[in-house]
Amino acid sequence: MEELPSERGRIGSPNRDQYWISQIEEDQKTLPEKEQAQKWGRKIASLERQRFIDPLTGIWTLRGIQYQLGHELNLARKYKFPVSVMMFDLDGFKQINDSLGHDAGNRAIKAMALFLKEATEETGIIARYGGDEFVLVCPNIDIDGAKIIADKIRFNLKQHMKRNKFNVTSSVGLTTLRPDNRNVPRLINEADHALKAAKEAGKDTVMIYDQQQMEPEAA
Repeated sequence: MEELPSERGRIGSPNRDQYWISQIEEDQKTLPEKEQAQKWGRKIASLERQRFIDPLTGIWTLRGIQYQLGHELNLARKYKFPVSVMMFDLDGFKQINDSLGHDAGNRAIKAMALFLKEATEETGIIARYGGDEFVLVCPNIDIDGAKIIADKIRFNLKQHMKRNKFNVTSSVGLTTLRPDNRNVPRLINEADHALKAAKEAGKDTVMIYDQQQMEPEAA
């Protein structure tokens, strides 16, 4: 697939429509109208998919989960229900990459993504945050319910990874919607800080965001 110009061809940029129009007009010189429309429709769909779907795992990307979380926050504000956010990370993932290689690391990520997707199908929306980190958005679940879910996932994930020949554990950071954190970056940032606290506490554990001890930068 050809590369797009860095600014004017980027999906979501102010001038994207003009870019696509100019490209379509160029193709019209050699393609029948119906065929060229199908071609560019497929190209746009592919580009949009790359923005929102992680190619390795088939789940949402960070951009995709930001969109989903924003939608859930709007509903939560309107209907007054809770939203909790979790961030998962594989403990010892670097050792997998270093000792077994990049392909093994990818297999571990895919195994984790598959388990999280199946385990959270009815409770939330899962995304790959980056590397071996995953974000789970849980609509209509408060922090106590999220803690129960996170502990269950952490325990079962360990068994799942063992069955896939990976002797690794996971750490989890939790936060929930409050009057002072009602935006997407803030919630994800808080979950990330809680995850770091879980790592520092010895890994293979779940930590809830503590506003007094883990205050992130303003978002």
